[in-house]
Amino acid sequence: MSANVFAIVLFAALLHATWNALLKSGHAKLASAIRLCVVTGLMALPALPFLPLPAPASWGYLSASAVIHVLYFVLLALAYRAADMSFAYPLMRGAAPLMTALVIAVLVSEPMSVTAWLSLGLLCVGVA
Repeated sequence: MSANVFAIVLFAALLHATWNALLKSGHAKLASAIRLCVVTGLMALPALPFLPLPAPASWGYLSASAVIHVLYFVLLALAYRAADMSFAYPLMRGAAPLMTALVIAVLVSEPMSVTAWLSLGLLCVGVA
């Protein structure tokens, strides 16, 4: 991995941890999560004229992704309201890859190899 890619990954991790800390430290967790989504969406608007529309076949997946992300942000706000960040953050970050793999295995019938499951388990343990 090049130094530039490594720096970008570290910067992304810093941004992610920062917005989670801001969300946890705010008083109205759900309102803060909504503000975060609205502001980041507004930041992306200037790029839209330069991008092609998604293929019509992808609209269902985009809609499902939007619903899942709204659910994630609501659950994250509730978790931060009820628990310390040292508990809620690793739980939410570690559970997401596992839930994704389970949904893919069940709904999409895309089996994962034993190596993939072991890697996923190692990832979840590492995050926790």
